[in-house]
Amino acid sequence: YRTIPFVQCCEYTESQDLVSYVSIDDVSATRKMMEYILSTGHTKVAFLSGPPRYKYARQRKEGYIQALRAAGIPIREDWIIQLSDIDFDMTLSTTHQLINQEDRPNAIFTVSDVLAAATIRGCRLAGLSVPNDVIVSGFDNVDISQATSPSITTITQPKYQLGHMACELLIEKLNNPASKPRQVLLNTELIIRESTHT
Repeated sequence: YRTIPFVQCCEYTESQDLVSYVSIDDVSATRKMMEYILSTGHTKVAFLSGPPRYKYARQRKEGYIQALRAAGIPIREDWIIQLSDIDFDMTLSTTHQLINQEDRPNAIFTVSDVLAAATIRGCRLAGLSVPNDVIVSGFDNVDISQATSPSITTITQPKYQLGHMACELLIEKLNNPASKPRQVLLNTELIIRESTHT
């Protein structure tokens, strides 16, 4: 049989050291965002995510839970929502359900800027102001995060460095098939915009 060298980039197989990968520390990045949200005085934070089959969704949920526990804030299971897809209309519907509760969240952490944009739209349709009534954060720092009004507070990933490092790891494996696999996690940065402060 023939083996083909490969490297995992962004999504990777967890709890293994047989394959090289480069990604970000989703748990740490989420905690960074959550600590910022909590520092603004918003402690009723809902979590809106994608399918749990993805590493990023599982790890960002873990970061969310860790941050709440560290702050001594009870976990509200009904405020942890994992959608079957990153879908704008599904997010609108979910946002409507969240903010129409008698005891509603005053902050919504979403795992992507697309979800954040849909959440902001959902709040507006319900007559709520972002960030005055509820603050919203995203993740990824894609173009939509600056195109929305308000612009979206988000986490930026080092996209160029992720691709560059993945290529370096692959070239290393091609040049030396016996080389030991490497697992690399790159740093992220919190970008504060209008969706979380007035």
